[in-house]
Amino acid sequence: DIAQSNYFVDYPDPFDFINQQFQSGMSWNHLFSNASFDRRMQAAAQLSGPVRYRAYEQLDEDLVRDAVPAAAYASATNVSLFSARVGCQLNQPIYGVDFGALCVRP
Repeated sequence: DIAQSNYFVDYPDPFDFINQQFQSGMSWNHLFSNASFDRRMQAAAQLSGPVRYRAYEQLDEDLVRDAVPAAAYASATNVSLFSARVGCQLNQPIYGVDFGALCVRP
């Protein structure tokens, strides 16, 4: 079986990338359900600081290696075009162009 889905991050946090997509009952994606990984996702979400990131790093590696809940096959590219008068372009890697930073060149 195969299903196509789009996922757009709303916050640059491991919880949004892992729990929101793969924890049972967290999203529309009911195709993946694994009690062992659910417990690990819930435990990682309760941690903070570097320990939390290490737990999510290990969880990510184990999910990809052992469970394979998804396979990426495409990635979008966003292109922003500005006139010569627009300066101060700042591209934020998660959200794209920072419109508040744009300025008009004299």
